[in-house]
Amino acid sequence: MTQTEEFIGSLHLIAAGEGSLEVQKAAVGQVLERSLRDASAALGGDRQRVRAWVEGLKLELTKQALPARADRFADLGDHARLLVANWLRDNPLV
Repeated sequence: MTQTEEFIGSLHLIAAGEGSLEVQKAAVGQVLERSLRDASAALGGDRQRVRAWVEGLKLELTKQALPARADRFADLGDHARLLVANWLRDNPLV
């Protein structure tokens, strides 16, 4: 299983769990932080390769949103896409 698949799987588990949307969003943030650490370690800390992985994660999250859904996973997927977009903005290669 790839790191991206693990991240998406974690989103599904969080969405299926108990807790308010805010608690689940915080959990998504924690999973993203862990995934970024794992990706960085697996890619030898190469910022360009980590960024490429995050861009791939963003693309997969967008695919997961199609067709449009109206459930907790959709809410968390939207939140994850926002976190990923913020990370990409805050971590330019230049």
